[in-house]
Amino acid sequence: MPNDIFDFSVAVFLRGHGILAELLRKAEAHAAERKLVPTVLLAARLFPDMYPLTGQVQAACDTAKRTTARLVGVEPPRFEDNEASFEELHARIRKTTAFVESHPVDAFLAAAERTIEMKVGSGTVNLTASQYLTRFALPGVTAARPMMPPAVSGPVDRLRVIAQDRHVNAPADAQPHSMVERDGRRIVGKDMQERRLAARHDHARHGA
Repeated sequence: MPNDIFDFSVAVFLRGHGILAELLRKAEAHAAERKLVPTVLLAARLFPDMYPLTGQVQAACDTAKRTTARLVGVEPPRFEDNEASFEELHARIRKTTAFVESHPVDAFLAAAERTIEMKVGSGTVNLTASQYLTRFALPGVTAARPMMPPAVSGPVDRLRVIAQDRHVNAPADAQPHSMVERDGRRIVGKDMQERRLAARHDHARHGA
């Protein structure tokens, strides 16, 4: 029987892991070609208050494993945030993928009836699985997805990766996206800022 919770969580995470791995391979090849010390790229940030590349990969993996665990009602495995090389980051992705894949479709059937409890600041919010998935988990994956600097990926490669994402035609009455362009600048809406902040707090609280 159709299982939307499974389809819009596991499938998204596994596909995201594949994209993460591809981006890391490109970064590693770029470092070798330019004779750069790999740690230079691993510590790179697109903006001062963002995680470095290593932290971005760790956060993306953590979102996938914690979301999966919450949806099926189990404890997520704990990973130490001690990756210091491309190979170790690839291993982190593989471990996360193995955990996500270890839960069959049937394990997600009860998710629709499960209440997800999350601590936000000093309070607690209770969400349905669908609310948790669409308001926190999936936006968290988007917020945490690493983006290679143009020198690493190149405009064609970056467009190709973006084009791989499924295109969804929005209804005519849809609200504007929370991230819009204004005078050539990218403006991040308040709702996206709040989701990113929640994802960051969730990562910091659990640590792994």
